[in-house]
Amino acid sequence: MAQIRNIISGDIYVVAQTPVYTGGVWECGDQRFVDDGGGYTVVIDPILPTITKTHFLLTFTSSERVKARSLRATDPVLDDFWLILDTADTVNLALPSVQNGIEYTLSAVKAGGLTTLNVSNRKAEILAGTLK
Repeated sequence: MAQIRNIISGDIYVVAQTPVYTGGVWECGDQRFVDDGGGYTVVIDPILPTITKTHFLLTFTSSERVKARSLRATDPVLDDFWLILDTADTVNLALPSVQNGIEYTLSAVKAGGLTTLNVSNRKAEILAGTLK
């Protein structure tokens, strides 16, 4: 999982490929970042830990958890991801299925009403284990 960080704001963006800087632009596969010099840096191979389920749940805000729970009744993909989590003791953040589940959850929560949510930023924070 490739990432790029805005040096000034500290925001981290999960991107499709390792960022390459050419002519003032970071090309990241699915995204581009204009940089007049020193505004972004590549996050090199972050180590993604296995964390407890409680720690994982606390990386989501209360609003995100509540909205995700309410959407489970009508979204079978969301329900499937969270059903697996219901039975887990730990969560391996390096697994692509977990990363996809996080992104799917955040996208569903955003579409479900938390419109100011920045999915890429929040996914990066969750994968970093940042408690909310």
